[in-house]
Amino acid sequence: MASDIYSFSRTLGTVVAVPEPPNQSHFAFVASIDTTEEDIQVGLYVVSRDEGRLTIAVVEEIEKSNRYFTNAESVWNYEQGGIGVNSLFPVDQWEFLLAKCSVIGYLDHVGLHRATRPVSPGSKVFRAPRELLARVLGLNMADGLHIGTIPHHDLEARFDVTRLMQKHLAILSISGGGKSYTTKVLVEELLRRSPSKGRPAIVLFDVHGEYAGLANLPSHPHFKNAVVHLFDASAVSLFTPNLSAGDFADYSPNMTGPQIRELSRIIHNRKRNKKRTAYDISRIIQDIDLEEDMNPYVKEALVSWLLQLHRMGIFGTEERPNLESLLAPGSAIIFDLSRMLNLSAKQIVIAYFLKRIFQLRRDNIVPPTVCVLEEAHQFCPEGTGVRSPAKNIIETISREGRKFMVSLVLVSQRPVNLSTTALSQCNSQFILRILNPYDLDYVGKTSEGITRSTLDQITSLGVGECLVTGSAVNYPTFIKVRERIVKDHADSVTFASVAKEFERARANTKTP
Repeated sequence: MASDIYSFSRTLGTVVAVPEPPNQSHFAFVASIDTTEEDIQVGLYVVSRDEGRLTIAVVEEIEKSNRYFTNAESVWNYEQGGIGVNSLFPVDQWEFLLAKCSVIGYLDHVGLHRATRPVSPGSKVFRAPRELLARVLGLNMADGLHIGTIPHHDLEARFDVTRLMQKHLAILSISGGGKSYTTKVLVEELLRRSPSKGRPAIVLFDVHGEYAGLANLPSHPHFKNAVVHLFDASAVSLFTPNLSAGDFADYSPNMTGPQIRELSRIIHNRKRNKKRTAYDISRIIQDIDLEEDMNPYVKEALVSWLLQLHRMGIFGTEERPNLESLLAPGSAIIFDLSRMLNLSAKQIVIAYFLKRIFQLRRDNIVPPTVCVLEEAHQFCPEGTGVRSPAKNIIETISREGRKFMVSLVLVSQRPVNLSTTALSQCNSQFILRILNPYDLDYVGKTSEGITRSTLDQITSLGVGECLVTGSAVNYPTFIKVRERIVKDHADSVTFASVAKEFERARANTKTP
């Protein structure tokens, strides 16, 4: 029997039939006389032993009651007479805690099952043992990714890498809620895996320059097998011969059908001539200018679109960085996009490299790859009327990437503005603090197993507190994100610290 496998500490309390009798989804228990307020807290996992099976539940609400204070009029009368209730009656002896619990399921020798009948009033309630809790939540204590701890249980939250990453992950929070810090912890865990456990490659698109400090990880003993490449996105080069007319149409969405057909013909002719060297957009423009039979209106518009792309300065005759040579097990490529001011250029860079990763994985040229996209709502927005060059490939990877082991990590502070197609394919979610009611409602509708009570708790989460839902766990689970192994300057940047640094720098420049 499952109840014989685990050892239980002292009794926390006894199941009662008030204020409502137990049912298959909820029960309440009254705390034992030696159980303190520190022993029972919201989020604590408990176990009821009933007829040889273990019912697992989580404390959702705690009430403190006292029979001497149930009648407001009587308490008011005593206070008006100058006599406190405490001085007349043994108040302390009648104060008790009532914990209301939501049932997760019941456990037997086979595994965890959906609860179909209630526990019995009078059943004893215990704190869930760590070994049992790890099994119930679906944690991988042997070699899972150590993202944080389970509050109140001193249990490491270790998530199986396949369950977490294979079907994509979303990290959602308000600005300042800890989503970038959580993302760095995830990257640390992926980079410190040993070769024997299997290591993916990582590509991270850093919109605000918050991840540059990860380049220092390989100097730390925990990351001796890791390699991190940091690239300033303003110096990247997209290999023009890799691009089709359809790609250029994605980058310039106002291209017409005739323009795309003519461009396709020009590119095909250039690629057909094996003697021609690698080319860039300027060479394609020259080819178009030499066309005598092309409609002059089509020619003029096509050259105009290509010139706009050429002026971005990101298209060249080589690929830089070269993904095929750099993507290796235990390696990371970080694209620092913070100095690239043109949003369209950022979108094109992301679109190009995501498509290249997808192609390389389909051909099994590079290892399974995790693609982390900060501010994902900017590059894969919701709505048919909102265009982004990167949206098509992001949604394609979200639908098909798991077949080829390309995993997306979409990081966003505005989930309501993020493509429903992409977000719905993120079968696991890390949800930190969210306050906007539209975002909160959207998360509740798109996340598996979230109740109204859980949504209410999301609004009050502290920095670094996180709800994990979806494929990564068997049940929505609150965790406290662990501290980073290697901290960097970006982790401690605050408004006040930047203001002070500016003052010091300004004072130094004025010193004779």
